[in-house]
Amino acid sequence: MFENKLKKYLIWILLMIILLKKVDVPMFENSIQNFSNHTYGITIDIYNYEPFSETEKAYISYADKLMNEKLIVHKVFDDFPDYNRKNINWDIQYGESQGTYQLYLQCLNPIAILSMAYRYNNNEEYLLLAKDILNSWLNYEKSNPENRMLWYDHGTALRVENIIYFLLTVNSIENQKIVDNNLHNEIVLSLKEHVELLMSEEFYTKNHNHGIFQDRALIYLSYFLNDDSSSEMLKLAKDRLSTQKDFAFNQDMVHVENSPGYHIGAVDMFYKISQFLNDVNDVDAKHYQSNIDDANKFNTYITKPNTGLAEIGDTNSILQGKISGTGYRFNSENLLYATTLGKKGKKPIEKSVLFPYSGYYLYREHWNKENFIESDWLMFKSGYTSKTHKHADDLSFMLYSNGYDIFVDPGWYNYVMGNKYRDYLMSSHAHNTIVVDDKTYSYTEENSYKVGLLDYKLDENGIDIVSGFNNMYKGVEIDRTIYNLKNNKYIIFDDIKSEEEHNYKQLFHVSEFLDIIDSNDNEALLKFKNNSTTVKITQLLKNTNLEIIKGDFDKQNYGYISRRINHIESIPTLSFNQTEENTQYITLIEILKNEQQCEYIFSDNRLELTLDDFTNIIHFESRQRSDINKIQINKISDNTFKFTHLGMQPSETSYAWYIIKENGEVEERITWSSENTLEYFFKDQENYLVKSYLRDDYGVRKQKMIAKFDYINGQFFDVSKNYELNFYINKLKYSNIGNKYTFTVDTNYFWDTSYKWYIYKDGVYYTTLQSNNILEYEFEEPGNYTVSFYVKTKNGDREFWNYPILSIK
Repeated sequence: MFENKLKKYLIWILLMIILLKKVDVPMFENSIQNFSNHTYGITIDIYNYEPFSETEKAYISYADKLMNEKLIVHKVFDDFPDYNRKNINWDIQYGESQGTYQLYLQCLNPIAILSMAYRYNNNEEYLLLAKDILNSWLNYEKSNPENRMLWYDHGTALRVENIIYFLLTVNSIENQKIVDNNLHNEIVLSLKEHVELLMSEEFYTKNHNHGIFQDRALIYLSYFLNDDSSSEMLKLAKDRLSTQKDFAFNQDMVHVENSPGYHIGAVDMFYKISQFLNDVNDVDAKHYQSNIDDANKFNTYITKPNTGLAEIGDTNSILQGKISGTGYRFNSENLLYATTLGKKGKKPIEKSVLFPYSGYYLYREHWNKENFIESDWLMFKSGYTSKTHKHADDLSFMLYSNGYDIFVDPGWYNYVMGNKYRDYLMSSHAHNTIVVDDKTYSYTEENSYKVGLLDYKLDENGIDIVSGFNNMYKGVEIDRTIYNLKNNKYIIFDDIKSEEEHNYKQLFHVSEFLDIIDSNDNEALLKFKNNSTTVKITQLLKNTNLEIIKGDFDKQNYGYISRRINHIESIPTLSFNQTEENTQYITLIEILKNEQQCEYIFSDNRLELTLDDFTNIIHFESRQRSDINKIQINKISDNTFKFTHLGMQPSETSYAWYIIKENGEVEERITWSSENTLEYFFKDQENYLVKSYLRDDYGVRKQKMIAKFDYINGQFFDVSKNYELNFYINKLKYSNIGNKYTFTVDTNYFWDTSYKWYIYKDGVYYTTLQSNNILEYEFEEPGNYTVSFYVKTKNGDREFWNYPILSIK
């Protein structure tokens, strides 16, 4: 009997030894040391999650405030509402960014904050509060509330991650039963409901960072639950994630969502996913980390010398947070150098870099450890491929020196469309660019061909020359060339073409760290507030009128900056104005660290400029542009016409044509060629339109509907002059009687259009409606509403616009 027991015991020991060799040892040891009733497929050390990047001290401070019944959901907010831990109001609408606050509340950030704080100081009261909050949410969710943020795509994924983190934290406590079996089973059942939703194609968000969050949550769930559905979960998430990665980064390995903050966030997500898969010995781990080094090149150069991230698009400002830990997190030596003021890592070699597919030029005066933060830094951009987090910032630039911003991108304020500050900061008015007739433009993906970089020469005779274009404004073409003279001197050459008179504003948004100490119509002198360095702006053509604008909080205007969410303050905006048809600006910017100006002679668009005994000669010449407006139409026979481009074209211009029936059917596509004429025989007895395409030697494309022919009494007649053949919006109008509103899109466009109207309530999606260019809608519930629309034409035009917020009582 004893021998049989001993034999069985020895066999059990042998099996355990074999198992130890196959099982991840740290996970096995953790399950032994941290006794619990529940066994999960991963440990907290492998999970390595946190709700947002913060210090130990900050997490404990947030947790203490939660203990004192302040409902903290994220560090981006300045203040928080009181709450009753025994009766939490999960539908609370708080602050200006109610949707953002609800997002972080519904994703259960408080339980992750409390769990993170527990890991630092082992205060189990934090976990008891986290359990109460989670239990309250589970009961709330069972009531089927009408809360549109409850199952929001982004928030659902984050909630999964926060719940897993809480359970793993509790599971790491020896002999501590904070979560009993009943509650645990209820939580796991909820997680499985999350799985079902996350695996649904209808719920999944393609080609967007929200979809990446969903994929990551599914990957974590597959290993955490470790059940019969895990392999299916894992395969689906990894397949989707590969597609997301291909979309998320372009040929430059720059994230397509137009914001450095989202670029670094996307890199972080893929890096963390890769690290997690590596820790669980998944063979695909390396796939999601490939090309991360290339993506970190952009991170390195978009970081200012003071380690602040450039506030382009929807990116938080330097005053909100820094990225000093990213070099460590991503294992990037160049980024580590850039984010530690040169104290660690490897010094980058290049000072000037270009990301042509993304539309960025970036320059750093030096990478020396000495006076690291005082280096000049310049950013110039034009172009995009995705409208996500995009602002109307094409041809804009930012300039930094002496440790501070000089000309800023004023930020993002919040995500609430219709908010006057949000709308302003997204418009061209809030960027250092050219504004036409005080208007902005719609940056849909279909409009992206109208902007971009043209040409560049880096280190040409010691200077950088980079050009871009912006054809977004009706009838106006703007070329901007930046001349970086590499000695704290910069020239901006704006070359503007139009056949009609317009008001042009060349804008400079001056940071809060400088004062304007002198100015006239063609010059401005700025001074840093904390040192003697000055910045001089000189209009060499002497053809401008200077207007200095500072934001007026009683009305929307130029001259605002938002350094953190829901925060706005006034800054000076320099607006050099002209009213012309064709015109130019030639602007010299000098950073005078030693108060010594450069010597120059300027005449007939020729600049002879001497710096350090070296003379540069620059000729400012217009680029020859393709002309799509001058078309000659000749009738050859009753149903045959000839179309000829008469405008002067660059030597390598290509032409293409579409023949379109009035019902929208494309009868024939004539592909690109060097032939500037088309002779065409209309085949059917229907009305026709003719569309012309031009592409110049820089790759700039233009397209325009040039003619309409109606078939009347057996003949084709050119009726083009009777119609507005190309889509433009003249004005957005609305009126109301009580809570019944009429929204009108004023356009003279002749052809059928499709309008999809979106209504948001308190910053959160409310409903969608189909209509024409006029929407009549009665608001039935009180709240703050934003009405927006997406218009499509048969010609392929796509534009997105929104009205100001309406407060309904």
